[in-house]
Amino acid sequence: MLAWLGSAHGPATILGIGATRDALVTSVLSRQKDALQGLAAAFVEDDPLVAARASAALRRLGLPGFSVVCGDAGQSDTYAGRVPADLILLGPDVVDGSQLRRRGLGEALSMLLTARGQLAWWSARDTPIAGWPQTLARAGLVALAGGRDWGFHRLVDRPRQLCDGVRLFPTSLPG
Repeated sequence: MLAWLGSAHGPATILGIGATRDALVTSVLSRQKDALQGLAAAFVEDDPLVAARASAALRRLGLPGFSVVCGDAGQSDTYAGRVPADLILLGPDVVDGSQLRRRGLGEALSMLLTARGQLAWWSARDTPIAGWPQTLARAGLVALAGGRDWGFHRLVDRPRQLCDGVRLFPTSLPG
């Protein structure tokens, strides 16, 4: 997937939402470092401590086009100048949240992805997430691969315009 972004696709942008708290992301990035050179990525984290740790990890990896944004992932203004993205990485902090959060997030994905953009998500749950596949399908995303706790999808519907000052999905709800 990352090799596809770096070679066949040309210049590409990656957006991570709630993904850097999970060591999986930095592990994958460190193993794919050569394929990631020249790509741009922004990782959105709401916790300043998590954002600072993630920024330090990215600096150690030596990926100059990669940055961490400390902001509200549910607010459209956080994504100004960072979307549309060719690939969105959704981590457990977002995916494992409330059904209301996932529904709003699903609706927002077509505003955050490019045409034919791709979504990779993973969960920390041991059970399937009720309604998540249907939410993604309603948002115009088709499954390319996946399991009960991860998935890889492509946007097949036309991307929608991202408006300023809009609440995309709730971020302050418990789980």
